[in-house]
Amino acid sequence: MKVQQINSVLQPRTRRPIDWKQGAADVVTIGVGSTTGALFGSIAGVSAGAVTGAGAESMVASEMVLQKPSQLIARQAAVGAVAGLSAGLTTSLLHQTLGSLDGLAGLGVGLALGSAAALLLPERGQTAVDSHWTNLESLQAPKLWEKNLTGEGVGVAVLDTGLSSHAVLRDNIVAYRSFVDDKQDIHDDHFHGTAMSGIISGYGKDGNYPAVAPNANLIGLKVADDKGSLKLNKLAEAIRWSIENQERYNIQVLNMSFTGEAKDDPLETAEVLKAVEEASAKGIIVVASAGNDGPDPSKMQAPASAPSAISVASLESKTSTISDFSHRSPVGEDHATVSAPGSGWLEPITGGGYWVEGGTSHAAAALSGVIALWKQAKPDLTPAQAQEALERSALDLKQAPEAQGAGAARALDGLRWLEAHS
Repeated sequence: MKVQQINSVLQPRTRRPIDWKQGAADVVTIGVGSTTGALFGSIAGVSAGAVTGAGAESMVASEMVLQKPSQLIARQAAVGAVAGLSAGLTTSLLHQTLGSLDGLAGLGVGLALGSAAALLLPERGQTAVDSHWTNLESLQAPKLWEKNLTGEGVGVAVLDTGLSSHAVLRDNIVAYRSFVDDKQDIHDDHFHGTAMSGIISGYGKDGNYPAVAPNANLIGLKVADDKGSLKLNKLAEAIRWSIENQERYNIQVLNMSFTGEAKDDPLETAEVLKAVEEASAKGIIVVASAGNDGPDPSKMQAPASAPSAISVASLESKTSTISDFSHRSPVGEDHATVSAPGSGWLEPITGGGYWVEGGTSHAAAALSGVIALWKQAKPDLTPAQAQEALERSALDLKQAPEAQGAGAARALDGLRWLEAHS
């Protein structure tokens, strides 16, 4: 399926505006970002000095951090016409601004609306839009769209840094709640949550780069602050909020595009794992990133280490290989369930722009989109069935299971397996 065919298959909908209530104890409003097209939009509050890459050292043991970069390829745009690129922006500033995220294996340059088609990704030999579509086709998502499966009506709770009112997301957001200390601050001042949500649901500008499940409902649960750090007790609280509000918002999928650290408080980690199992027992399918601590092997951390969680490694769609930064488990220990494209996604950022980056965060978001498509087709799908379908239908990448899990996730093949076995 080519980009120009998208509007003949996918039908975006426009909802009546939500009656947001600022500061309400339940659903709260989204603060509108700054002018569309600004390079990093309104990524306000991310001070360069606070996120230079050493920020995790000041975090107490009960906090997780949205992972620090193992790679960041920050190129000035080869195409001079990329609108929104601020004059004088240096590689150093990009490193400072993005220093609190891990696995940024793509291009850390913000894009204004309409400029994405011109952006070149030299290391992939593709434009940004081509790379995005390579990922979608690797997942077989367009094959499910042809069956009128777009995630319509399926609620995906995104536990992250929040959601911005980006134009490509706002029609799909049905609820929003903050679990950080200042519960009035519900806007995404970091960008990670907005970016992950744009891989799961939405259409991209003019439908040219849709998400995996373009019509899925987004429930934004802000659990991390503007530095990308979160407290484990707040994470457990947000998971349980999802359970309590499952019926209200039809929450069927829970996306957690982050991972913990070995030094995290063991009691609070256990509480997070317990909450994940409680969600699974209620039929919510939990998806978590395997981590960006590769290529050296290490023990998988929470929440991906939860027995019922679907943990996702990152693969490179163009080469069908596991990303160098993606987590590898020691031989014989628990490893990722499956792999999904983690690099080359064209995603929205706070303030209205776009950029391209990568990590197991992105792979998990893409897999959450696949589960939303399956949930539309089979509303009674259980977490155990979803996990078995992923494993049975995965494409073997001929790499160790400690790296690839069962292999590359395949949306159409998995749905066919479900239709034959459930």
